[in-house]
Amino acid sequence: MNFTLFIKLIVCFGVLELQNVEGKCENLITSATWKFKAGRDVSHFGVETVEECAALCASNPECRGYTWRFDDVIGWCYKFAVLENIHECAGCQSGTVAEVLEGSCLAGADDIIDEVTVESSEACAQLCTTTDGCLGYTWYEKSTPFPQFCFMYKNCEDTVPCYGCSSGRLSCISSPQCYGYRVLDEESRSVNLHSEQNSNFYFCDREASGDDTSLRWRGPGYYRVKEPAGTQIPTSNPGPDHCGTYRSGWINGDTDSIQVGEERTMEACFSTNGVSCYHTMQVKVTRCPDDYFVYYLDNVPFCNARFCASLE
Repeated sequence: MNFTLFIKLIVCFGVLELQNVEGKCENLITSATWKFKAGRDVSHFGVETVEECAALCASNPECRGYTWRFDDVIGWCYKFAVLENIHECAGCQSGTVAEVLEGSCLAGADDIIDEVTVESSEACAQLCTTTDGCLGYTWYEKSTPFPQFCFMYKNCEDTVPCYGCSSGRLSCISSPQCYGYRVLDEESRSVNLHSEQNSNFYFCDREASGDDTSLRWRGPGYYRVKEPAGTQIPTSNPGPDHCGTYRSGWINGDTDSIQVGEERTMEACFSTNGVSCYHTMQVKVTRCPDDYFVYYLDNVPFCNARFCASLE
């Protein structure tokens, strides 16, 4: 083991406190995959489960991620050496595996999230994936001064040589909500539809509201707005009695300034006669790689209120 690192770890060992970190590294995703390049990436047929596919990837040091799908006849497993051009994929399940590194993670005391004893480097890697803020790990064999210790780090950008250790760097999936979302596409949601054109029936984006519940509403979660409803939630007040409801929902803010991959908490307003923001609630807005938005929406506070859709 590198002597400088050994001394650094000894110091950390006595003063280590669990770091207050946020953000789990997402390594599983549904309905998305990466660009497959023949000669670099590998496919297998006859793979019965996604777990089997994940194991095939984990056993190959060159594999960074995998996708499993079933085509009504047989299961397919795709192993990717490079994760690029993530895109939607109907009915598929994907994941990433840690990149195996030579040496131990070079990090200071402030970079250590936690340390525990586990039986193997695989168990250490799995623990890192479920620990908020963990992006890298180093595990030590029984013969080392830290027998079976798993150190978890905020990052593992650099390594130093060591004896009897195994290290890895996680590959995180950015903005998984851009692929695992529900769809709001009812035509009655359009800002162009006045309630009088919908037989004066008011819909509601709220569970357990009886027949008033919007047909595509499934409770709190990530949603994407699609045609024929529109392509996004409007950022200007459509006025009451629009979008198939009485209190029309819109976002009071500039979504155009959101960068690709960024998720921003914003204010949603519900308008009534003469009041553009009769009631407000928070929503989360993410701009996705193909330049569309997904929204984390909660049940509206009352009926009848509903999120509108527009083409802006």
